[in-house]
Amino acid sequence: MPNIATRRTHICGPPPMMQSVKTALVELSVVEANIKSEAFGTIKRNLTAKRALSNEIAGRVMFQASDATAPVRGRP
Repeated sequence: MPNIATRRTHICGPPPMMQSVKTALVELSVVEANIKSEAFGTIKRNLTAKRALSNEIAGRVMFQASDATAPVRGRP
């Protein structure tokens, strides 16, 4: 990311991941006021449970800068 220190960033995800990303951004000289985060509440999951992905494509993700796309598989 060119000039990341001057950019506003947005983080969303599990709290430990968001904290790690925030720490890395601060180390890259991003001003903390420019680091935005959003939490969507707490969902308790069994982290030891194995869940297979469905073969059904639930949607596609498009990355605008690279014009790349990737399938998003649904959960059974």
